[in-house]
Amino acid sequence: MSGAKALKRLLFLLTAPMIVGAVGCGGGQGEYVTRPMPGLQALPETTVVPMIVRPSSDLAVSVEVVIRAGSAYDPPGKAGLGWLMGHLSAEGGTESLAYAELLSKLHPWAAQLDVQVDKEQLTFTGRCHRDHAMAFVPLFLDVVLRPRLAQADFDRLRKQALEQLTREVRTSNDEELVKLVLEEALFEGHGLAHPTLGTESGLTAITLDDLKAHRAALFTRDRITVGLAGAVSPHLATEVQAAIGELPATSDRPIALP
Repeated sequence: MSGAKALKRLLFLLTAPMIVGAVGCGGGQGEYVTRPMPGLQALPETTVVPMIVRPSSDLAVSVEVVIRAGSAYDPPGKAGLGWLMGHLSAEGGTESLAYAELLSKLHPWAAQLDVQVDKEQLTFTGRCHRDHAMAFVPLFLDVVLRPRLAQADFDRLRKQALEQLTREVRTSNDEELVKLVLEEALFEGHGLAHPTLGTESGLTAITLDDLKAHRAALFTRDRITVGLAGAVSPHLATEVQAAIGELPATSDRPIALP
């Protein structure tokens, strides 16, 4: 990730709690409330998940879905489950489109769709020109909410993760390897100890059924925050809220890490 992109994401994450805290301070249903600074807008408390909206004159629409389901929530012996869960969603197609078909849809729009797996969260990011937003955003939501989860894609991505872990990290990136060893020593016995990519034994042990069960437990509304920016309309924000509203409200797993 570039320094500029990392800074933007950091600013988003730092301002999100302040904005969410301001929700409900004024305005009726369907209105935007500008708190605490001009340009950053939060939808009222009737929304199903916290949503931060920043309309602008930008020609593009950007959407980001942050889910507290990162690698630190991987079950014991299944290190790498969060990474596989995120990438199988973003790189495995949807219920209605195989991955190759999805890419063929996105290419003419010059649309971007990505996932980043961190220690505590998954972040799905999409961006396209505003002329294609009403077609792109439903596809983006299908990737996040209704992925295909096919065995062939699972096998492909697990093989990719194992190769990246055993060949690139261990043999080609000394700095990253030292960082991983340090994290393992600092957080021994905690979910933060293992790499976001997982471990060789963990990745090998994971099955597609494990992934589906993990996803069902963690993809709930109480774990999600949504961001919209650029050429955003109230209709688009409402559509995103409605789609995410189909998820279960809460999870039986704790959100706060010990």
